[in-house]
Amino acid sequence: MSAVDADTTVENIEIGVTTSAAGWDLGFGLANSEYAMTAAGTAGGATVGFGMSSNSDWDVSVAYPVGAVTVSASTDEANAWEVGAAYAADGVSAGIVLSPANAWKITAGYAADGITVAAEFTALRNSLGATYDMGNGLTVGAGMRNSCFNNKLRIC
Repeated sequence: MSAVDADTTVENIEIGVTTSAAGWDLGFGLANSEYAMTAAGTAGGATVGFGMSSNSDWDVSVAYPVGAVTVSASTDEANAWEVGAAYAADGVSAGIVLSPANAWKITAGYAADGITVAAEFTALRNSLGATYDMGNGLTVGAGMRNSCFNNKLRIC
């Protein structure tokens, strides 16, 4: 048998490294002469995330808890920003997210004693679902979803 020559040009090498240091998760990846880097951790009580690549892509996010409410914001190189707030306590949850072009999402939920109910409302879709944990690994559920809901159900 003869050995197969390895092609070790940078275009054919892929590596990835992740680590955790001082409460931060860090990552670096290299593939086909392109790279991506990520960092996520906490600073001053806020959860912060950052990512960038050799393609001039980047994103940044921050979430800050204030009691049972968490406020959040994110953006990227394409100005695809979002701001939001979420509440969660005693099995009750609610949230709102706003983004460009008047896009929005409102969520609500409840979970207790094996029952979970969740609802989501957006400009184009509404959904409602519920499940019940009957025990022994058996869960039953039902839900509905209206797409392109605009005061009446219509086909998009």
